[in-house]
Amino acid sequence: RAALKMSCFAESVFGQLDQLLRTKPNSSTWAAEACIMFLNNKTLAWLEDKPQEERQALIKEATKSVKIIKQTYKTRLIEIENNRRLVIQEKIKKQEALRVEKLRKQEKQTQSIIMHGLWQSENEIDNMVNSYLTKTEQIEALKVQIKFRKNVLQQVSDDKTCFNVTKCQEGKKARKNLSIDDLKMNLKTLIRQAVVKDSESNQEKHLLVGKRVCHRFHE
Repeated sequence: RAALKMSCFAESVFGQLDQLLRTKPNSSTWAAEACIMFLNNKTLAWLEDKPQEERQALIKEATKSVKIIKQTYKTRLIEIENNRRLVIQEKIKKQEALRVEKLRKQEKQTQSIIMHGLWQSENEIDNMVNSYLTKTEQIEALKVQIKFRKNVLQQVSDDKTCFNVTKCQEGKKARKNLSIDDLKMNLKTLIRQAVVKDSESNQEKHLLVGKRVCHRFHE
């Protein structure tokens, strides 16, 4: 409720600060703040309404408090600088933790893809899914393929929903695995979109060209 309805006053204060910095570039921040407050609070008119003795006493008291104000200002600057350093250090730690976690996930998904092999055609998807005995194994293998393409190969898709491996349940917070057919459809779409045109030769080239791939075989 106490906030101003418009920014005119704030803009006026910044205009006064800009004028002070132009006319007195060597002034400190606290000195500029004191000048602006003295002007906007109409301190001079307030002092002139005081009796002579009281006015002199107020000026004398204000003069004595200059050292304390300067020290408080310096302490506050140091505190602000230390807080900024802490925020930056915390941000760096979070970024490093995210980077390490991303590498850990990529390593785990790479190990999983080595076990299942990387599927690169629609026929291979059907054959490999049928080679697993249970639905749980089939779903897990399909999820591994999709996650590997998203997080390790960092494949780009026109439809980001192709990377989905779960879906929301109506009225529930927990998500549910997509069906085998839905997972197969998403993976087949990603495989079809993995073919791109080379800008130099104008020939179609698979996204995985130049990648080291470990295959899984059944005799």
